[in-house]
Amino acid sequence: QARVHGKVYLSGNTVIAGNADVFSKQHYLTLELIDYFQEPITFYRTTTREIEVAFGSDVYTLVSFKALAKDERAFNITQKLCELAEAYIDLTDL
Repeated sequence: QARVHGKVYLSGNTVIAGNADVFSKQHYLTLELIDYFQEPITFYRTTTREIEVAFGSDVYTLVSFKALAKDERAFNITQKLCELAEAYIDLTDL
């Protein structure tokens, strides 16, 4: 069950779904038009304090998102994106 808290502004084709638990800008990270990927990628924390990835019309774990890579260059990009998300997204329980 997705939860969004506090002041929220959603626009465009925003979809809130799955197990999201977002109430701070440090609970999600959205990146657009990253070379290999031609659609926005959103990393977000879940209610179980894990990170999931919304890409296209699907939701992935970090491991399954990395598995989308079709070649070494794409794998390196997905690896770095996941590392960035892990460094940025706050998984603590406030």
